[in-house]
Amino acid sequence: MFRAAKGCSSLIYPGGSRTYATTTSHGRRRRHIPKTASEWVEPRSAPNSGGRNSKKRVLNRIYPIIESLDPEQLTPSGFIRISSHTTRIVPRFGSSAPRQALHYGGTLPFPKGSSGFLYFHRPNPCPNVAFGSLRFRIVPRPDPRLFEAGHDLMMKSTGKPWGIHLASLKSLRPFQHIYQKLMQDGIITQADDLKLTQMLASAKDVRLERQHKSVLESILDTFSVDFSKRRRNFLVLDSTTIYKLDISAVWTRNRTPEGKLDYQSWYSGTYICAMFDCVSLTILATGVGLLSTFEQDKLKPSDYCDISLQSCVKLSSATPFGKTLEPSNIRYGWSRGSLKPYPFPPRTKGFFYYRRNMVLDSIVDEETGEEVLTGYPTHVAAGQLRFRVVPDPLPSSPEMFDYGSDLMMEDGLRPWNIHALAMQRRQECHTLYDSIVPPQRTQPHRGIPRTLPPEREIPQRHLLQNSVQLILLDPDCVTKIALRHILSIQPRTRSEIRESGHDQSVYSGKALVRFELVNVTRKNNVPSIRLAIRILQWIEPPDSDASDTLPVQQEGELLKKCDPKTLEERVWTKKSFVDFLPPASVQMLFDAYPNSETVTLGRLKSNRVSVQEEKV
Repeated sequence: MFRAAKGCSSLIYPGGSRTYATTTSHGRRRRHIPKTASEWVEPRSAPNSGGRNSKKRVLNRIYPIIESLDPEQLTPSGFIRISSHTTRIVPRFGSSAPRQALHYGGTLPFPKGSSGFLYFHRPNPCPNVAFGSLRFRIVPRPDPRLFEAGHDLMMKSTGKPWGIHLASLKSLRPFQHIYQKLMQDGIITQADDLKLTQMLASAKDVRLERQHKSVLESILDTFSVDFSKRRRNFLVLDSTTIYKLDISAVWTRNRTPEGKLDYQSWYSGTYICAMFDCVSLTILATGVGLLSTFEQDKLKPSDYCDISLQSCVKLSSATPFGKTLEPSNIRYGWSRGSLKPYPFPPRTKGFFYYRRNMVLDSIVDEETGEEVLTGYPTHVAAGQLRFRVVPDPLPSSPEMFDYGSDLMMEDGLRPWNIHALAMQRRQECHTLYDSIVPPQRTQPHRGIPRTLPPEREIPQRHLLQNSVQLILLDPDCVTKIALRHILSIQPRTRSEIRESGHDQSVYSGKALVRFELVNVTRKNNVPSIRLAIRILQWIEPPDSDASDTLPVQQEGELLKKCDPKTLEERVWTKKSFVDFLPPASVQMLFDAYPNSETVTLGRLKSNRVSVQEEKV
């Protein structure tokens, strides 16, 4: 998972172009930057030092300057921007040169969008001094205040967080500078260092590896097994020592027709496994009882449930008005290509809860002039049902909620969840949706269909599609917005509507947009306020080949619609938006845009021709 960096071909630092060259044990030459350099600049390959692939190899490295690994002492300078081609991170502490490259997994690049902070994770309370690991917390932007709202980078092969264990940081030479940084920050005390040294000294015939997946913090912990390989070793952390667990040749000890042992593996695939003292049976369906609430702050000890190895859980809860509803069927997942459900993983014990993300905002205090971070929860129908796993050594109490972790999906990349809109869409989860979302918020607005389409994660607009359907989470209700012909101008005669081309868009590209209010004026007409759409940012730019002949939407301007015959354009507006949108959303638009932009709309030539033809 982690490999030592063999050196850079050429390094450039501020203040001059001088470099220092040394020879490695392999006979290769590498250059070093002086330790007094205050900044580290992205290296560039020499003109004749690596061929056509040298630039690609160098661009795959990132050299962040990290001031602290303490989650409470993070700074914006430690934010690491990872692109889709980044394969290794070389962290630096202060002015020292980087020593060790951190890899996601061999030569695999880091997942796209996994930018964030390196930090040291240790449970609180910590049951063992050897517990802890270097992890990577994914956040959207370089703001340490978003640390709690982010999530750890996960390994798809193991289903566990990416990282380096504390025992490896202590014993392996390439990671000594990271361990020394932990001691300088006070994360690892002198007493912890002495105890950890004694535990490593008592571990005989134990060879620590860089792979985080080879260290079990408990004998009850899960681990990954590649059944195509015949050997598998683990390091298990005990309260007083570290011991080695060897399960080699467990599934490869076969007998040949001659009676000899054959250790060749006939299996394939990688699975998440666990240690058991007996054969466990998969429970097809079991009810967990009546839960008192799904709110995190109001959980009770009776809400603690064990759903290990269950294929279906019948979950029921009382409504806010005290009414008990029929239980809903909750499943972990479905296997591809079949109707067989996946059972919940072993030792899935904890609490069901409803998670709503926080919308963060900053305001300036008028008295002190300081920037204060504020936040409020998202819409109640924008939340997710999740399961917080509380480890076995901890008591089954809601007070241990913060010490647990969310149940992950089978790929190990995202938490297991059921979105509120998915509950409303599934027949078997309707009662669960009614127990979480108040009834007054499930009533659709007049004129809007009751059926809700699947939820979407990114609000975006494809400019090749002439209609759009959105789910609006209004403060008073959950509604659906359907807009047709927002990119094409429709003629006024029915004969032309039947002709081909008027129901298609001449534009291209995909953009991020939002609704705004504009002040529309016409000749000899009274000005009116209408609903419009603003193009904020391109996600996929327009087609460059068609931009010379066809009109193109401009970033930062209002959305336009076009006549496919004459290519005349006009700003798209919605006149009767007051009757189209719920009252609370209309009021939010008026509060957000008190001074609307003025737009002049004129009668198009194509419409005048249509009117004359209609009279004839």
